[in-house]
Amino acid sequence: MKHHKHQEYIVKTQIHGAVPLLMQTDLSMKRVAWNTEFCDRSSLTYYFRRKLGITPHRFQKAARVWNASEGIDETHG
Repeated sequence: MKHHKHQEYIVKTQIHGAVPLLMQTDLSMKRVAWNTEFCDRSSLTYYFRRKLGITPHRFQKAARVWNASEGIDETHG
């Protein structure tokens, strides 16, 4: 039980780190996964979709549209 809670905490922390990278940079999914310590982009996608209900790629695309509509330069990463 403790192992499960610890793993959930780690995944939550990783996703919390991935969100700003997806929103504010043009990093590839592979680089986002690497920077947030997921073992690969498949793991990033699996856990991101499981927790947030959307793939990181779709999230990044939506963030780009939103940033563009707000006049925000999201590619400073």
